[in-house]
Amino acid sequence: MDFVCTRNSVKYYIQSARQEPGTLAFSQQLKALDAIGNHFKKIIITPDTPLTHYNDRGILILRLDDFLLKPDSLRF
Repeated sequence: MDFVCTRNSVKYYIQSARQEPGTLAFSQQLKALDAIGNHFKKIIITPDTPLTHYNDRGILILRLDDFLLKPDSLRF
């Protein structure tokens, strides 16, 4: 995991990934977040995904440009 951030008592686990979702390297990034045993928000920031979305594990896959340009991007 790259970052653990707290904003207004809300904790976020943030992982950055350069790989396309579905690749082995991206799957390893998901496993790192899955291993965390609590229910705080988990986010992967990547320039490679076509749209910001939640995956089937409840992890937010956030486009890099959304993260940088949209102030409320962590609230998706």
